[in-house]
Amino acid sequence: MEQLIQMLQEKTGISEELAKRTVDITADFLKEKLPTEAGSLIDMALSSQGIGDSIGDSIQDKIGDIAGSFFNKS
Repeated sequence: MEQLIQMLQEKTGISEELAKRTVDITADFLKEKLPTEAGSLIDMALSSQGIGDSIGDSIQDKIGDIAGSFFNKS
C-alpha cells in the first residue's frame, strides 16, 4: 500500500494522509462492488507486509479479470 500511496502523492501532489484515505476509500468501494473473492485479493495486494512481484502480478491479473467480468455484465 505504501507504494501506491507514494505514487498518488507524486502524481497528484496530495498529502500522505489524503493519499492513504484515498486508497482506503477506493479499496472499500471495490470490495463492496466486486465479487466477494476480490476482497481478499485487494487486501493481499495492499498488504503492508508486501508480496512478491510474481504474486503481485498474478493478483493484479486476477483483479483485472474479476473487474472486467463485473463491468462487462449486460
